[in-house]
Amino acid sequence: MPLTDLKFKPGINKEITPYSEENGWVDCDKVRFRFGFPEKLNGWEKNTNNAFLGLCRGLHEFVALSGEKFLGVGTEEKFYIKQGAAFKDVTPIRLTTSAGDVTFAATDGSPVLTVTDTNHGCIVKDFVTFSGAATLGGTITANVLNQEYQITEVVNGNTYKISARTVSTLESITVSGGISATAVNANGSDTGNGGGSVVGTYQIGTGLNSSVQGGVGWGVGLWGGTTDGALVGQLNEALDTSETTITLDGTTGIVANDVILVDSELIKVGGISSNDLTGCTRGHLGTTAATHADNSVVLLAVGNAASSNDFVGWGEPINTDSISAASTLRIWTQDNFGEDLILNDRNGSIYYWDKTNGVGTRAKALTDSGLSLGTRTSVPTVALQVLLSDRDRHVIAFGADGLGASSTATDGNGTQDPLLIRFSSQENPVQWYPTASNTAGDLRISSGSTIVQAIETRQQILVFTDVYSRDAVYWATVYFWH
Repeated sequence: MPLTDLKFKPGINKEITPYSEENGWVDCDKVRFRFGFPEKLNGWEKNTNNAFLGLCRGLHEFVALSGEKFLGVGTEEKFYIKQGAAFKDVTPIRLTTSAGDVTFAATDGSPVLTVTDTNHGCIVKDFVTFSGAATLGGTITANVLNQEYQITEVVNGNTYKISARTVSTLESITVSGGISATAVNANGSDTGNGGGSVVGTYQIGTGLNSSVQGGVGWGVGLWGGTTDGALVGQLNEALDTSETTITLDGTTGIVANDVILVDSELIKVGGISSNDLTGCTRGHLGTTAATHADNSVVLLAVGNAASSNDFVGWGEPINTDSISAASTLRIWTQDNFGEDLILNDRNGSIYYWDKTNGVGTRAKALTDSGLSLGTRTSVPTVALQVLLSDRDRHVIAFGADGLGASSTATDGNGTQDPLLIRFSSQENPVQWYPTASNTAGDLRISSGSTIVQAIETRQQILVFTDVYSRDAVYWATVYFWH
């Protein structure tokens, strides 16, 4: 159906019912009409003097059964729930290590600590909280270690760096966005590794607060095909054009079938033996085998912990992880399920915050077995957006993955379809597999390549895709959910 141009009458009419006052206004607060249009009156008042980390791109206010008001606040770094004037960090956890998986190494006179955790999966600016650590022997005490840190550098897939600081709570945050605390420099006695009981608790990865238009052209990565995040090493010998065993200063983070870049030559790794790369293929992917001086820089071209840091040559398509990392802002959508909150970061998981447990408890993935919401069936593992239908209380996931392999599968199939709309059974946020005894189901839009936005109206849900329609105001096709 074509869109209708709505023309609202100026002024407030409280003499008749909202239904009778068609295309008019029946109530307002701190609003005046100027030239026939409403505008705010007397400006705005600051809601709170407290600050939070990141740039907010998702707000949702809701009220508990007790009458207490909450505000969900999503940024590219954290997710908060505002209670009173305070922002409480309820950012979901993606991984908790086993005791002893994490170790530390300090450098005398520096606050920089090197943290080793095999396959940590982190990127720069991610957050991790350590517990169970013992003193390193000097100024880097247990209290310094056992707190939350933001990762300052990712060395490789097994190692990253943090900057040691005095103990600071999350409420001690400066307006500029940094955690307010004093750096702690290690001394010569800090020779320990934190002990065998260290546990690392990693929050979900941080997102972006800016994007590259299109995500696949000029501006993605650095000129030359590599990024700042690529693993860096160096040769421990001079190479001629035919050598297939290559000695490096260290091979941590490199495995068989990875590709390294030395000067302008790509070399495929056959195997690893101590600090030697064995069975290497020289002049890989059409590059030319060349001589290289000792101590030449070696970049990991293929095989980085984050594939967005892999090499992309001239004329080659950028990998999908890079597209997501380079072009997708961290945008949150959220809706309250009663007095609880359901939230989703675009192209990420769906999470659930249970008000019963209070703001001291973090949100959990809807796929988490620790949620006490009943038996899970085909719960979506990824979505573009989530909302709740007000009239019948179905949780709706837009751009979700498909059903699990069977009616007893707890999670979806993990393959995202950006045009697929799935909805849970009525009043049940974890039952998504359709049966004769529930109201779960799905619908796939046939036009476009991705869902851009869904907006709930009084009687329908409007779903905008990326296809242009002459009958639409925006570059989108509009669908109606009844």
